[in-house]
Amino acid sequence: MLSFFFDAWRKSFDYRGCATRSQYWWFSLWSLLSVWLVAWLSIELAGLLGLSSIGSLWLLYLLASMFPGLSILVRRLRDAGKGPGWVLVGFVPLIGGIWLFCLTLLPSVND
Repeated sequence: MLSFFFDAWRKSFDYRGCATRSQYWWFSLWSLLSVWLVAWLSIELAGLLGLSSIGSLWLLYLLASMFPGLSILVRRLRDAGKGPGWVLVGFVPLIGGIWLFCLTLLPSVND
């Protein structure tokens, strides 16, 4: 399960192929846990050093994780039979994120 997380990081710039639902959602879970861990560590590190905050560590990780997140999302949409342009539906106000979430729940077209 953790291998899906590392596999997505290895394929950060590979938009070819497909990603199953389990690959996408395990990556999403581990990514969320990693963001929480890095945020917690940056808060603790700021407390130890006597600084008000160290948000740059958290922000750097968040920016870096956008690359594997986008590539696995494109591969997941391709597995569901949608093109990579469907990623842009997430920019539609109010309903776009919900719509994109529903698209990631679609079954594989190969099943």
